[in-house]
Amino acid sequence: MDRAIKILFLAANPKDTSPLRLDEEMRGIDQALRQSEFRDKFDIKQQWAVRITDLQGYFLRHKPDIVHFSGHGSSSSEIVLEDNDGNSQSLSIDALSQLFSLLKDNIRCVVLNACYSEPQAKAIAKHIDCVIGMSKAIGDEAAINFTAAFYQALGYGRDVKTAFDLGCSLINLRNLNEQDTPKLFAINSNPQKIVFVYEALNTKISKPTKLLKNLKRWQKVLSYGDEHNEAIKPKRISLLITITMSVILLFSILLWQYFKSQPTKKTLVLVANFDGPEPQKYRVTETILDQLRDAIGKYQDIKVQALGKTVTAIHGNDLAEEIGKQKKASIVLWGWYALSAEKALINVHFKVLEKPKYLSSIREKQTLNILVTEFENFEIQIQLSNEMSYFTLLTLGLLRYESGDYKTAISLYTEALVQSKLTRQSINPAITYFRRGIAYLANGVIDSAIVDFSHAIAFKHDYGYAYINRGIAYFTKNEVDKAIFDYDRAIKLLPMDADAHNNRGVAYFRNGNYNQAISDYTNALKFDPDYFNSYINRGIAYFEKSKTKLAIDDFNKAIKLNSNDANAYDYLGLAYHQQGNYRNAITSFNQAIMFESGNAVFYNHRALANYANQDYDKAIADYEQAIKLRPNDDIAQHNLGIVHLKKGEIDSTYLNDEMIVQQIRLDLILDNNEELRRYTLNSAIAMNQQTNLDSIITKPRKFIQLIRSTFKLLDGSKPIERRGVVLVRHGAKG
Repeated sequence: MDRAIKILFLAANPKDTSPLRLDEEMRGIDQALRQSEFRDKFDIKQQWAVRITDLQGYFLRHKPDIVHFSGHGSSSSEIVLEDNDGNSQSLSIDALSQLFSLLKDNIRCVVLNACYSEPQAKAIAKHIDCVIGMSKAIGDEAAINFTAAFYQALGYGRDVKTAFDLGCSLINLRNLNEQDTPKLFAINSNPQKIVFVYEALNTKISKPTKLLKNLKRWQKVLSYGDEHNEAIKPKRISLLITITMSVILLFSILLWQYFKSQPTKKTLVLVANFDGPEPQKYRVTETILDQLRDAIGKYQDIKVQALGKTVTAIHGNDLAEEIGKQKKASIVLWGWYALSAEKALINVHFKVLEKPKYLSSIREKQTLNILVTEFENFEIQIQLSNEMSYFTLLTLGLLRYESGDYKTAISLYTEALVQSKLTRQSINPAITYFRRGIAYLANGVIDSAIVDFSHAIAFKHDYGYAYINRGIAYFTKNEVDKAIFDYDRAIKLLPMDADAHNNRGVAYFRNGNYNQAISDYTNALKFDPDYFNSYINRGIAYFEKSKTKLAIDDFNKAIKLNSNDANAYDYLGLAYHQQGNYRNAITSFNQAIMFESGNAVFYNHRALANYANQDYDKAIADYEQAIKLRPNDDIAQHNLGIVHLKKGEIDSTYLNDEMIVQQIRLDLILDNNEELRRYTLNSAIAMNQQTNLDSIITKPRKFIQLIRSTFKLLDGSKPIERRGVVLVRHGAKG
């Protein structure tokens, strides 16, 4: 499905009814979708204080795929809307069912998040594939949690039945005791086969870099304007090290924005006839058209077109916007000029219909009061055409960047820089260098990104966000000291910026300075108390310092901010494992797997906890699932063999000789395990083999053969545990 999935959110809380937290429910849905993998595939349309007479119009206008009602339901199982005075007006079951039968169009799912709405849901299910209603009264908190989990699951490409089950599960996890209240009805379809973004699951979208995967900063997006926050999450990378437990940090590089959509097939720039006397003499429109076509002509998917009509000051931007929408244009240029004996007044409008998030650096209106001679000798026409070309190229670059087309964005920014050198006005190219640096960084061209951020700083010495992003680039190259230097400068310029503190904490962590990292994460949380990833990062720093209780506290705070994050539960499980609380560890890993069932790492972690808890059958099941998900996982295969041997089973198929070698050397040399030494010697003597400790250490393969031949497990052996490379969420401004 190429178009966006439309969710029509209908809310009503009549003034003669008890107040509901409907705004919190809407915020929860919006946040859940924004955090999901296919967030750009959903479009929420909100309608508040809904009246019965509004419904037909809303259905006809929005043509939704999902209809969500939030509000009161009566004890007679009727949805309660508002009348013209804002008081209650009930909508009968038959009337609502008939409405859906007549206007079902694209609708495949209806959610009635209101008390006693089960009979309504059953009636609507005769016409709509899936309908959710409430069997009895439901509390605000349960309703909010259910919808957040439901839409989060849809946003990750899960089917309606799974999304429904996850919604009920979250109510249960929160101990609200209302998990049986929501009911799903699907009379004419199978809800397990209804997936709103199933096609997107098979679509490969370019990622910003080879090493990093995209992750929006989950709790919010900061600093709108020409400095904006974005985020990236890296791949999990694991090393084979026999050590207590593994930990992986999130990397919140805010250099990349989540994908809004695929690049537009055709981008149209319209140029209206400039209104003024003697247009054939002064050639304002023609000069701008020619310059734009010269600058943009090489881009086959971008077209500059003459509108052929005038947009006057009387109708202004409203008419320009209307025409632009009709023509499906991204930008409309229009304006007028007036002449006196000595002066010329020129008014230029740069109307952007498809607005990028960082457009504040572009002036959408410019008024010039110049000498007539400048107008008559075409000086000002040429300057205006250069400036309009610069603004157009910069805007198109921003649009292409936001759609994930980084190469075209870089090319457009480069052309914009050429135009900036031709303008008479003192256009500061710092923002364009900065934007091109962001695109280079997102495209993995790190050295070019560093050069551009340096140019931006040269033109604007107090450009704090350029320091942050250059710090990220240095960090990506593992030049951590340079990164810390840039973060220091950024913090001096932006002392209350949470991301700058978080980023520096990431760098200090990489250098092994956990105390300074914790201090920076704490400052980040001081300036942004809801900074999910700083809680995760600080928790992991505490984990590294074996301050397990503090780590657990931070992971729980992160989960409170985002209860659907699988990694947070995984980290919590690792901390409980470190504490020796294996039951809580297993519970946490269960939650991680519930939200992300295809992650082999989570099964490996739960297997370790089950092994430590002496539940070997469950450990075996987890390792088998991990191997199924990742067949080349040598550690899981070896550990599976270890558990089988621990149970006294003779199948050592999965044991990995190289890993046993590593384990023997660690046990014999590092741990100085006397019991193991005695066992190995006694085993060798019992088998009438000539051996000694030196030969075991220097030639362990021979000893492995002895052990394999008796199908025995070395005393003290245990599964090899996994430790992750430190990858920390690293914030930046873009």
